[in-house]
Amino acid sequence: MAEVYFDNLIIQSPKASGDEQVVKSALIGLSDHLTGDAILEEEEITNFLINLRENLNDVNFDEFSTEAGLFIASHAQDFGPLYTIEHRNNADNVRYDDLPDVSKAYVDLGVWMLTQGLTTENANSATGISFVEHTQWPGALIEGAKRIENGRADIRAEYVRDPGYLMGGMRQSPEQELAAYLYRPTGFYAPAGEVVSITVDESWVNSGLHIRVGAHADNHSKLASTSRFPVLNADYRIDAAIDWMVTHNFRNGNPIGYDPTTDFQPIETSYQTRGHAKYIDLAAIFNTWDVLDDIYRQYYEEDLASGQPANTQVGVSHDEFLSKGSHAIDCNLASLFHFWGIHPSESVENELAELPTCDGAFERIIHYLDNALRNNVELTAFHAEKTAVEEGQLKFQIYDNLLVNFDEEEGQ
Repeated sequence: MAEVYFDNLIIQSPKASGDEQVVKSALIGLSDHLTGDAILEEEEITNFLINLRENLNDVNFDEFSTEAGLFIASHAQDFGPLYTIEHRNNADNVRYDDLPDVSKAYVDLGVWMLTQGLTTENANSATGISFVEHTQWPGALIEGAKRIENGRADIRAEYVRDPGYLMGGMRQSPEQELAAYLYRPTGFYAPAGEVVSITVDESWVNSGLHIRVGAHADNHSKLASTSRFPVLNADYRIDAAIDWMVTHNFRNGNPIGYDPTTDFQPIETSYQTRGHAKYIDLAAIFNTWDVLDDIYRQYYEEDLASGQPANTQVGVSHDEFLSKGSHAIDCNLASLFHFWGIHPSESVENELAELPTCDGAFERIIHYLDNALRNNVELTAFHAEKTAVEEGQLKFQIYDNLLVNFDEEEGQ
């Protein structure tokens, strides 16, 4: 019998979805401690830190953005920048393990926001929130810096390395395209605490291109110590449809909802890309976000007339939204929304059939279907490309099964 010795053994199991209310309570408790409204014992702070860590998986930043902003601001007021640049060498390094628990919670929250929490759908919730460490590195914009509206950046959107040109994190000698990436700077800066809207050519969607805000790619949370905030960028892949089209529900013509092939819940939720992409599609084919204003204005006016707060509209059914929305913009939303798993009832489908189709909706759906994954090779390549940039971008609870079973028949 042989003896086996392990230097480091890690056992991983599926992580359950977090509880947004637990996150919110932890942030409120830590903020009150920092402001002096409710001083906590060390054990209580540690418990809040543990609660925060254990409940940030698969939660929507929208649900606790206000509390997050107050906590971040309170921590900055109390501690100032945790990471400062003075000597520009290892003397500036800060060990995460040496931080007090309230500061560990601050760092954990920030790293989660930049790597997972902030999405194209909820980024507006972070308006006005900034980490004071940005003033140290990479540095704040000068006061009064000119804001550019409707700026344009022309870039070479293909993988061709320029001789002598290298930015941090770029991979140089790829064996295959999926193992390679490089950056094309736009020349624009995104000020801390502000939301930037970026419009790209439709042909870029699902092409493998990403938008990265912040050029510093290395995640220093994996290091024992660092002299700057662990994460300085947020990465967004220019896609939406593929991650929805490979699911069991899409391939079987089911509405968006719980995926019966996995017991991990919730899966297809409204704040994920597959839940909000239909609104981006709508703005794109109308070439303006005003189209959503036309739809939601009805609910705003109803709230004003009824005297009820706006959140009373949370329970609007899909049928009601499709009916009111279609009549508000005078075209049939059913086909576009059906693609994204929002299926009208037969009566609403018949009602909306009298309206003209929305110009551009059919072409957009065909574009998505033309780019759908058809076999296991394509799915494996898509999975590799996504996870090469950032682990955890795709839910393993779905893809572990898909990577084994997805074949030509599934892809059709």
